[in-house]
Amino acid sequence: MKRKFNRSFILLFIPILLMAACKRDSFLEYLANKLETEDPFVKEARESFESEYSLTDINKLSSSANNKIGLVEKIKLTPAWQLSKNANTKVYNAIEVPIAKSKNRIALYNFDNIKSDKKSDKIRVQNSFNRLLFYKSRSGRKINLILTYIPDYDYLESNSGSYFRKNIQLKSIRTKRFSGYIEYKRLDGRKLFVFQLKNGKVEKRKVFLQDKQQLAESSNVSSVKNSVTAVKANIPKAIPSAKNILMAGIGEQECEECTPIYQQACLGDVEEGSEDEVCSDWVEIGEECFAVDCPPDGTDPYPPCYPDCEDPCDDPDQFYLCNPENPYPPENEIYDCNGDLFGTAYNGPCGCMGGNTGIYECPEDPCDEVKALNSKAFFNTFMSNLRTSTNANFEAAYSFKMDGSFNYAQGANGQHFVSMGVTNPIDGYIHNHFSGGIPNFSDGDIELLKVLYDNNKINNADVFTLGVTTNQGTEYLLKISNQNQFSSFMSNLNDAAYFNNWSDSYFNNAQNYQTINGMSEVNAYERSFLESIQGTGMQLFKKDFSNGNYDPIKVSNGAIIPDPC
Repeated sequence: MKRKFNRSFILLFIPILLMAACKRDSFLEYLANKLETEDPFVKEARESFESEYSLTDINKLSSSANNKIGLVEKIKLTPAWQLSKNANTKVYNAIEVPIAKSKNRIALYNFDNIKSDKKSDKIRVQNSFNRLLFYKSRSGRKINLILTYIPDYDYLESNSGSYFRKNIQLKSIRTKRFSGYIEYKRLDGRKLFVFQLKNGKVEKRKVFLQDKQQLAESSNVSSVKNSVTAVKANIPKAIPSAKNILMAGIGEQECEECTPIYQQACLGDVEEGSEDEVCSDWVEIGEECFAVDCPPDGTDPYPPCYPDCEDPCDDPDQFYLCNPENPYPPENEIYDCNGDLFGTAYNGPCGCMGGNTGIYECPEDPCDEVKALNSKAFFNTFMSNLRTSTNANFEAAYSFKMDGSFNYAQGANGQHFVSMGVTNPIDGYIHNHFSGGIPNFSDGDIELLKVLYDNNKINNADVFTLGVTTNQGTEYLLKISNQNQFSSFMSNLNDAAYFNNWSDSYFNNAQNYQTINGMSEVNAYERSFLESIQGTGMQLFKKDFSNGNYDPIKVSNGAIIPDPC
């Protein structure tokens, strides 16, 4: 059996670069020969971070007379650039990067004053993590911030089998229904604000005040001293903080809010390809306390920037940060669901439709989708070209939209993969396997699908089609038939162990069906692939060359049978 390759894609941002490896050892060949390149936006982010970080006072932590920790020390920050994740919206260019710190410090926020114990607190701390967020505002300003994700204990309990920190980022908190807190800090350690989220929606926001001079500055903070930071509670009137209720009636005195702090020491570095740091155990080291204005009536805290400061979220450049549920600008520039300025696409019953989507009617099911695609002249031309190329010594691929626009890419001779840049969302990706490739979709093809899905390059999940035609004379289309199951499967693939087990099972079963059951290579891979996608929300269609149709199939008790939509 050919040696299994490691995860089979190089992902670059804006555009993303897809590399589909369709022979199990091809990815290793690629790594051995690839040039050292860096995505321009990642390079820009790295240079911006290094410039700002070198000018800060090495991340001095803000301290105050009321801060029971009150430590000022040097913190080493090391971003894992090779693990950068696309955090783009249709307006902003952004990435999130895992970042190692020589000393991790987690504030266990508890806005609702929920009773907890040391065990649940420790679990929350152990599942918290830091990210560097870099983005360019609409004015062109470059902004570097440290995000700390702090999940709620109940959220961790209810998602114990599916919580992976790799899956959580600003653009996914809504779909992952994240519950917990996200803390925003500058590189020098000054806190901006904290969001509380429940089921992916913002519940409350606490603002850590900055004076006007600090807010007016650029992203570089070298010229600003680390002044004492005051804190105000920005809580809806109907939901006052419990501590402020207790302090109500004492007039305009200064109240205090305290948060337990846990800390661990780390080497401040990460191994290449991993988010894991080498750290000590977490230890509770005290509380972080800040002064807040006591509300005069117990229900309405003073505005977050009373009397002589400004809310960071009043800064238009901070709009991306301050609207994690919907980070799109509210100005007169209106973008439709397809990302087109003043476009006419709309969210219909089957997703984004009309405008430039090429989708004007909702299909009844995947079978209708396949029939509609197979009726397109451009699709049949592309598949015919790919079919011919299976007799050559290279892979080729088309990405396309339903309006017939497309991109074409061709791999190098003898290499079982093809690289293609994808800038805008697409409706399909089809390719071929030449001699030596497998007669069905490879695990690399599924990883390609995941890259497209994770980076919002699938225009409409109901419409999207992944296709392959092979040197063995087989031709398949893969459709998304259940979006909930599909989303869960894509999330599971973030776990390297899960992906490897899934991949090993697919290939090992295909080999066993040939050597033990005496099945042909085509039938063995067909059966094994169908078994591997059961419960994943995907449906396989096989080309019938006698009539030109693509028929849905499934496996039942080891037999391949029709799978009517």
